Amino acid sequence: MDVEPYDVCVLGGGPAGSVAAALLARAGARCVLLEREAFPRFHVGEALSPRALPVLDALGLAESVDRRFTCAVGLHFTCCRTGRQRAVPWSLGLRGSHPRGWHVPRGAFDALLLERARALGVDVRAPCTAEDVLFEDGHARGVRARTPDGARVGFLAQVILDATGRDTLLGARVAGRQPIPGLDATALFAHFVGARRRTDHIGAFLEVLLFPHGWLWHLPLPGEVSSLGAVCSEAWVRARRKGEALEPFFQRTLEDAPAAKEVLAPARRLTPVQAIAGLSYRCERRAGDGFLLLGDAGGSVDPFPPLGLLGALEGARRAALAVEKALGAGDTSAERFELWEAWYRAQEARHQALARALYGGALETLLFDAPGSAGLQALASALAGDALDVDFTAWSE
Repeated sequence: MDVEPYDVCVLGGGPAGSVAAALLARAGARCVLLEREAFPRFHVGEALSPRALPVLDALGLAESVDRRFTCAVGLHFTCCRTGRQRAVPWSLGLRGSHPRGWHVPRGAFDALLLERARALGVDVRAPCTAEDVLFEDGHARGVRARTPDGARVGFLAQVILDATGRDTLLGARVAGRQPIPGLDATALFAHFVGARRRTDHIGAFLEVLLFPHGWLWHLPLPGEVSSLGAVCSEAWVRARRKGEALEPFFQRTLEDAPAAKEVLAPARRLTPVQAIAGLSYRCERRAGDGFLLLGDAGGSVDPFPPLGLLGALEGARRAALAVEKALGAGDTSAERFELWEAWYRAQEARHQALARALYGGALETLLFDAPGSAGLQALASALAGDALDVDFTAWSE
């Protein structure tokens, strides 16, 4: 087996992996990235908040993203039970955040980030599947991988960045992956063409529809394509009839969401209905000696609030800075990454608090019974990703 030496080996070419690799290569690190799939490929998680702008600027991609993808102006909430509605535009946020976000087809967006990493000097190997991380005295030292023709290849590195997403190569082995109690939802989703959109004079809203089994998203993408999904409770998923295929179960789910049926009335489905179970999980640690777990590899919370993509980008940017300093100091022990991990844990706590506020009813009260309050401004700021250092845990109590 051939073995090649690098400063950093990144596992996974999604947003977290590509951003971290790109920024490290630009800083002078010798970086290899292993991605098992050929891009572009389908993926959900298409909402990109305004707070992502600094990361896009750092990569030189802000103008390209603004030109290619749907302008997003905020969230619009509808309660299917009462019919009440409330728009929460980004411009309402406490800090006057950049008023534009984006809705990005992940196939095109992820490919854009990966190609930027390649252009900045990352050695991109795709397709190439990482099979194992090699440890010596508890310190990650290398990666064993396999090429499409079955050949085995090895990589030595001072730091391994696991960005393998929900598969989380290191999560089960050394990081203690476990579900998050009380957030046991399943997502059913597909892409449609021709769905009714909710827009203003600048761009489109991400619609959040509250219904008896959880909530639904409707996210307009470029052209006439939309992403629509239902995030359903474990109790509703258990009500799926024996032998019932996903498509009829999805349609039956929508029967309890009249607003969603109105959105889809003029539309036709483009893709098969897919499902992701076990949406929320965490790893006991995101970093160790010689390794970090980026994005979904280290944990994922409910798709509400829609900040997962922002978390992947910003977490990767901060990881790149931490790794750059560790390499410069000649010390890649876990202690070098403690501040990075603490930041990530704080974001996960705030994300969980907002998700629990939705499921517990506090968010509905804030939206429809206290309009114009400071709480609504704080919500807008949080949903824009503009208040990453504000504590919202009280909302879930």
